[in-house]
Amino acid sequence: PGPPIYERLVKHIRMNGWEGRCQARREAVSNVKGFTKLHVPFCIGIPTSASLNTGGFRGYEGCLIDVPVTAIDLVCSMGERVDLVKIDVEHYEDKVLEGMQRVLAESTPTIIVECNHDGPFLAVETILTQFGYRFFHLRQEGPVPCEKIVPDEKGQYRITCARFVMSERLCRSLNDEWSSF
Repeated sequence: PGPPIYERLVKHIRMNGWEGRCQARREAVSNVKGFTKLHVPFCIGIPTSASLNTGGFRGYEGCLIDVPVTAIDLVCSMGERVDLVKIDVEHYEDKVLEGMQRVLAESTPTIIVECNHDGPFLAVETILTQFGYRFFHLRQEGPVPCEKIVPDEKGQYRITCARFVMSERLCRSLNDEWSSF
């Protein structure tokens, strides 16, 4: 995440006592390891919509900062269990999934992924379908099954992807977490 979002993330991990469960890293995530440019938009307050698109997410004006980039498969050890992944990377969701093929195969984590109507949602669907994932819109009333990924044009709802049918308890938990944002 961009620097202000990273600081907020660290604060929330600490506030919730999750230091033993979460590891915050100052790295972009994609399908490669190295260094890249992160576009951080100009805005009042905390900048959101930072992107690896050097022209800016949806053309937002901003500045470029140098950041390390890695792949999830390189961060997670072989055999390490991953239960839940949230991906919101402004049109680079497919690249993140390409960089976590081993984790998808070994752990089949539940994935909450932002799929915008102008993003690579078809590539996301193709990658996840190969691993047997099913798709759900995460809505106020709870996860709603869908045959394929159909982005919400208004951007209100995220897509949840699960390899197996999600338990009612997990659905309630995800719904409660989501509605608190």
